[in-house]
Amino acid sequence: MRKIALFLSLFVFSFGYSQSLPIDFEGDVAVSDFIDFDGGTADVVANPSVSGINTSETVAVIVRDGGAEYAGSKIPLDENLDFSVNTVLSMKVFTTAPVGTVVKFKLEGMGGSAEVDVPTTVSGEWETLEWVFAGTPNTLNEVVFMFDFGNVGDGLETSTFYFDDVEQISGPPAPIPATLPIDFEGDVVSS
Repeated sequence: MRKIALFLSLFVFSFGYSQSLPIDFEGDVAVSDFIDFDGGTADVVANPSVSGINTSETVAVIVRDGGAEYAGSKIPLDENLDFSVNTVLSMKVFTTAPVGTVVKFKLEGMGGSAEVDVPTTVSGEWETLEWVFAGTPNTLNEVVFMFDFGNVGDGLETSTFYFDDVEQISGPPAPIPATLPIDFEGDVVSS
């Protein structure tokens, strides 16, 4: 009986705090939805710069303070992401870290993981970054945010990263596997 109660409570816990994309942090996600790891601490806060491309009132923030070079936070999703049509994840980012700071977007789940790095192109203003996941299996249901990947954060302003409007959008098509035999007389092209 105890095992059944434990199983049911774990089931409710794992699905009770799940989200779905898009996420805009205007009441759809709370601090309790984040799972922080290795020195990253997430929160939902007032937008520090209501300007430019992001005039929303609330955003998420991750402060990296010590811990590991991959410190961050993640959010479980209600269901697996499907990359058969919408192959890009997009997110608005604001930081005063130097231009070129690596933002790693990692996806995890029962079917392994996938990750893509994108550098920031501005400092001190909002920008939209995009991560292409074309060809990624549809077995992943956790979005993992890792800012300034490869460096240990110090908890100061340049280790603070605001983000908003996480969504899945269209992008390059997923690759179509070639079928055997290949004779190079058809539509097979090199990239």
